[in-house]
Amino acid sequence: MTIGARAAQSLSLLLFELGSYESNARAGNAPRNIVLEWGTSGDGADARFNLRWQEHNSARERSGVEDDFSDVLLDRVVPEALGGVARRYFADTTYVYELTAPLAIVIDQAEIDRTTRLSRPV
Repeated sequence: MTIGARAAQSLSLLLFELGSYESNARAGNAPRNIVLEWGTSGDGADARFNLRWQEHNSARERSGVEDDFSDVLLDRVVPEALGGVARRYFADTTYVYELTAPLAIVIDQAEIDRTTRLSRPV
């Protein structure tokens, strides 16, 4: 998937924050186990980009790891930059972050077109 510069910046900030956000909030000394999935759904104007981060062995009590910057970045900045929505929740001892955004905003069709033209034989 070829993504646009704004999407790349937003997603890299998101993944960095998620990777550091829960690092000190594991349940006991359980090993960190992260599952990251992304893909698309729908067609045409209804096509969506979906991302799901699951961190297993995470504690409900975050031991002071939460801060305003993390909350704003995860809940508002990234979803708004991509025209999407995000939600965070716990399922047993698993921390889940889900992001859904319009695929047309995430991909960079102009870059796909440009590289396709450049890769054609002369």
